[in-house]
Amino acid sequence: MLAEHIPVQVRRSGTMVPVQSLRVGDMLFDPLSGDHVEILDIFCNCSPDMPGLLFGIAQGRLGSGRSSHGVAVSLHWQVPVPGMPDGDENPACLDRPTAERLDIRLPEDATLFAIFPERDCFMMSCGFCLRVLAPYPSPLH
Repeated sequence: MLAEHIPVQVRRSGTMVPVQSLRVGDMLFDPLSGDHVEILDIFCNCSPDMPGLLFGIAQGRLGSGRSSHGVAVSLHWQVPVPGMPDGDENPACLDRPTAERLDIRLPEDATLFAIFPERDCFMMSCGFCLRVLAPYPSPLH
């Protein structure tokens, strides 16, 4: 799920739109296949509990070669400490209190969006390539 205002790539040219502006029938650009994939459904959830399920990582805090945008991520996501060597089996990760000190502001009524494409695909958002699953079995499952 993506938090409101997170940009999503919709065109090969790199055109990005905020996730909340996407509609059923819109296309996502899959950077791995080079194709566009139709959105079949979008689910959104707005709850006062959402900020408690997320933490923010400030702009530029993910380290070199990683997204330079501020991002909101699940409390369950393991965030490697910036500057640690890649390939370590057990990389040092930011713990929740440390991550909260790096906080970006999340609105009290944060809205999260789940996107369901016509087939499993990948999409670009904030410098990350994210796997997006179709609502029914497809060849990538």
